[in-house]
Amino acid sequence: MKTTIFLSLAMAICLISSTQKTYGQIEGAWRLVYLKAYTGDSLLYQFPSKTTTINQIKMWSKDHFMFVGQYVSDTVTDDAYGAGTYTLKGKAYEEQILYHSTVDWIGTGIKMYLEIKEDTLIQIFPVNDQGEVVTNYHAIEKYIRY
Repeated sequence: MKTTIFLSLAMAICLISSTQKTYGQIEGAWRLVYLKAYTGDSLLYQFPSKTTTINQIKMWSKDHFMFVGQYVSDTVTDDAYGAGTYTLKGKAYEEQILYHSTVDWIGTGIKMYLEIKEDTLIQIFPVNDQGEVVTNYHAIEKYIRY
């Protein structure tokens, strides 16, 4: 009798835990809450700030990503969008861009450092294979699960 109750309880726990979303997964929708972009050591722009508003959502499926957003700085509004495929191995993340609001980025790849802690996702790009910033321009983005 005790064995039957124990096995039933163990099975119920397994079923419940397998249907819950685990926050270590990238799949799903994320909302941009923080952004800093640099040229060398100089801050180019940041969000949140007094003059910039950004509304952006980024979504991941098993092997594709997409984002769409709108950047408002003072009186200038820019739409931003992009999509493509990605690979993620540990904290090494790479996007292959198929569509982008900046036409020059279409057909390119970008390596990033990516870390997920519970409901927060942080991206730093571009980086080399060791996760170190490699160009004069780089950005840090923070998303929360949407």
